[in-house]
Order: sequence, then C-alpha cells, then structure tokens
Amino acid sequence: MKPLWKSPFALTFAASDRCAEAMISDRVKMETSEEFENLLSLYSDELKKRSPLKHRVFTFMMRRGCGIISKSIFTALAILYFVFVFGIVIPFESLYKPRWLVTMGSVLAVYFYFNVMFYFFMAASTGPGNPKKKPHENNGCKKCRKSKPPGTHHCSMCRACIIKMDHHCVWLSQCIGAGNHRYFFQLLASLTISMFLLLTFGYNTFYNNYSSNAFSYCSAGFDHLFWSEFICRDEGELVAKLTTVLLFLSFILQLVMGGFCASNCFMISYGTTYLEYLMNFRTILKSHPSLDQAKTNWQIFLGLDEGRSFWNHILLPSFHVSERYIEEEPTMLDKEMLRVVVL
Repeated sequence: MKPLWKSPFALTFAASDRCAEAMISDRVKMETSEEFENLLSLYSDELKKRSPLKHRVFTFMMRRGCGIISKSIFTALAILYFVFVFGIVIPFESLYKPRWLVTMGSVLAVYFYFNVMFYFFMAASTGPGNPKKKPHENNGCKKCRKSKPPGTHHCSMCRACIIKMDHHCVWLSQCIGAGNHRYFFQLLASLTISMFLLLTFGYNTFYNNYSSNAFSYCSAGFDHLFWSEFICRDEGELVAKLTTVLLFLSFILQLVMGGFCASNCFMISYGTTYLEYLMNFRTILKSHPSLDQAKTNWQIFLGLDEGRSFWNHILLPSFHVSERYIEEEPTMLDKEMLRVVVL
C-alpha cells in the first residue's frame, strides 16, 4: 500500500517523490519559503522530463478533472435525493406522522435542498480572493508578481496568490479562501443538517423498505401516484435497493461533512484557517480565545458586523461578502506557506 503522501489526494502535494521524501524525512531544511519554492520547481521540472504524460494527466485532474466529475456526480445525486425524498419518503412518512409534521418536513426539505445547491455552486463559481497587483511592493509574490500581505499564500494549482487560503479543494476546482470560504462552510453545514434530518424524519421509510419487508412503499397503496407504477414494477426491488444505497450514503455524508464542519467551526472560532493551523497549531491551541473574541471572529467571517442580520443573510441564501474578513490581516500567521493542501 502506498504511503498517504504519494496519493493524489495527499494532504501535502509534492512535485515528485524525491521532493516528498525530502519533506517527509525532514532531511532538507528550508529556512525560507523561497528555498522551498526553488526545490519544488526543481523536482517539478524533473518530473515533467521523466514522465510528461503522467504529469499532464495528474495536473489536469487536480486542476479541472476532479471538479468536472464532482459537479456531475453532485448534480445527479441532488436529483436522485429530490426524487427519493418527495416521491418516496414524504408519502410513506405521511402514514406514520401527523399532517403538520409532514408539511414541516416538506418545507425543510425544499429549504435545505435549495441551500445545498446554492452554496455548492457559489463555492465553486466564486473566486477565493486574489490580492491586487502592486509591482513596486517589496513583499510581492515572485510567482504571480502580486502583493502578498500576511495570510496570503501562493497556490501552485491555481497559479495565483489566495487571500486567507484555507486549502485547495480539487472537488471544486479551486481554492477556498476569503472570497468563498463562507459559501463552503455553509455548504458543509447545510449538508450535515439535511442528512441528519433525512435519517431521523425518514426512519420508517428506511426501516420498512431497505429489504422489501411485508409492509413497504409498494404495498402501502400509493397507486394514485403516477410514479408508483414505474418504481414498483419489480415488486419493490428498485425501492429497496434505492433505499439501502441512500441510507448508507446519507450516513457517510453526515459523518464526513459533519467532521469537516466541526473542524471549520474550530478554525473560525480561533480566527485562523486550516493552512495556518498546520503551520502554527501549537501556538494556536495555546491562544484560547475568549467568548467575545470567538463571537467577533464569527461575525467577521459571516459578514454580520456590517449591519447585516443572521436571519436575512445566513439563514436565507445571500450573495453578500464580508469585506472586513477579506481585508483584515490575520493574527495567527506572519510568514508564507507554499505547500498546497488538498481536501
């Protein structure tokens, strides 16, 4: 089995095996980010010479390929979940729950479905935030020739400097930075909550349909629904398989997205990013922000310190941008990080 750092989805991207070995074994000490950049470029050129086709395929997958695949899969799953929830779960749960609860569940399903779709495509289409070009500034980036204030990092995948770079997400084909981090976080939160609600609200559906029990969707008398004839044509086998697949998928999504969401909550409360945490986790863990500091960090991150309200700009989909979060300099990090962190 290959070590994690040799995988395409490793936490630290290296241009070649030799460069990765140098970083992992710590045999090469790099005093400055420029030394690391030179080493990375050296072995990147070497990899291109040794295996140009492998380099092109890998680079395309990391920059565009995974994003194209993930967007296609996401769209297909979104349609599948919509059909499953409103075609199977809502009708079947109406046999067990009062009408007001079914109505509330339907409204919440529409709400979270729209939120997930909105935040996914906003996170994928909104730029992460790039610093303005200041050619006469001394601390400019040598790669893209733009200014590089504290907390800004150069992403070798995007070939650009990113303000408050959190990580490079191959599934969105771009970085998560100051410009789209809020969309990304609210996507994680919406997915986590929606999967939890589906598993709890649809308990009877999952329990009675996952293995074609005696009483299931196809034997419950939904003949008046025009789609019932199609999905029940094989005596409930299709419904049973679909229910089983979505049961396990929903459970996995809740755990994975919930874990990512919890880690983001931690980073936001501490006023840092994942990249900063990797560099200075000991210092960050010792900082212990007060409740007022954590509240301020959340207000800045969500853009609620500029006259906006939680009800109108967070609970409801909003295009607003937190100007203060983009412009404010970080307090946890004062040096450059050139490794690319891949989610």
